[in-house]
Amino acid sequence: MKAYNEYYDSHSVSEELQNKTMSRLNDAMSEKYEFTPYNRQKRRSINSIPTFARAACVIVLVCVVLTATAYAVVSLVTWKPAENADPGGSFVVEPIEEAEYDSYLESSGVTTLATIYRHNFLTQPIVDERTMQIINEYLKDRVFTADGKAFELFVPIPGGFQADDRGYALYDEDGRVIGDISYTRIGADIPSGILILPKEVVVEWFEFSDTYDAAATFLGKDFRLPTVFTDESGPPSFRINGDEDFAEIFGRRAVYVSLDGDPGMYFFVETNRRAEDDAWIWYAPDAVVTEGEVAGVTIYKISKEDVNRYTWTLDGLTYMFFQFKSDPINDNCFTDEQCEDIIRSMIE
Repeated sequence: MKAYNEYYDSHSVSEELQNKTMSRLNDAMSEKYEFTPYNRQKRRSINSIPTFARAACVIVLVCVVLTATAYAVVSLVTWKPAENADPGGSFVVEPIEEAEYDSYLESSGVTTLATIYRHNFLTQPIVDERTMQIINEYLKDRVFTADGKAFELFVPIPGGFQADDRGYALYDEDGRVIGDISYTRIGADIPSGILILPKEVVVEWFEFSDTYDAAATFLGKDFRLPTVFTDESGPPSFRINGDEDFAEIFGRRAVYVSLDGDPGMYFFVETNRRAEDDAWIWYAPDAVVTEGEVAGVTIYKISKEDVNRYTWTLDGLTYMFFQFKSDPINDNCFTDEQCEDIIRSMIE
């Protein structure tokens, strides 16, 4: 599961981690970070969308394998509409219509990055014909099979075109196994470039090699782990969000947790922001935000077609648990009721 987590996480620190990694690749990508503080006294303005907007429009980055199991769980949570999700962490999640977000991108000049191929994914993002044609031009004589033959990456599918390696290991012009192919664009314009990363770089993004004690020390306190639906899972593994300098630069101290298994689980936990600090706005295009209560704690649910995110605060820490409705490996996932029960086990 670790090799696929965060696939549909359109904002997680995997995005930040990739930015940090890419900056070391001979300036292969030029990243720009400008955040807009969240002001509770003001209504949302399109001009307040941060230039970290790329995180919300990236089609895919990483994912987790979540496979359903036959547990009988009854939902006890009543969900009601909420304007946004602000549990107390570094980000306030606000929904925004896709058209409004696209309008911003068209006028902003923000450079965004979208992955269109990831090594070992059985399901890749779908792009339209125009995008496919432009990307193919950038990929000409840059993607090969093991025997050195040029490889046509895209195949037609219902709804557009999709990268498909047809079971081959793909190589770049330097003979390295390709781990990720992404395209850049400025605003909502057509693709303006291609970034190809080797497999070994991509693998580093998903290394969960830290211990619970190290993670708790990094956060400054102990944190909760799930205690239900873990009978088929291995022990949890942890990834600290960068180092002290990284945490200081981004103003965010977080740990990511992964549990391999059937089902598997994935969430992050971060320290709450200080009362005097502003939160950064995390816009969620075409999402619906609701709130409910689990064991006396307010839970926010950010629902989209492909993923739900649940977020809450407890003992000075903010959690976000991911429920992927589909992923590149399996079609199954946890049910809403199972997610509620998992969250309850982390609170009670």
